[in-house]
Amino acid sequence: MAPLQGQGGVAPRLVQARCALDVCGRTFTYDASALPSSFPFCSQRCKEVDLGMWVTEEYRIPAQPAIDEELSEQDLGPNKTEDADADADDDEDA
Repeated sequence: MAPLQGQGGVAPRLVQARCALDVCGRTFTYDASALPSSFPFCSQRCKEVDLGMWVTEEYRIPAQPAIDEELSEQDLGPNKTEDADADADDDEDA
């Protein structure tokens, strides 16, 4: 049996990888000189499932709240946020 021949008569360099979708976890082989369009996933289906998980917020990047209460008090001074709320209430009454 003759060895596989890639472009230019050179044997392709096959690489094994694990699918980036943790739910799948399959191992797949690809030619290192031409990555598959679904890479780093084993298939287009896994690529779309992963995208769907981001869209439905099943995946999340851990982060702290955008407004830190301690920082807000330091920047605005004590009770500045309450004063602003009171001013807004006074405007509504007028």
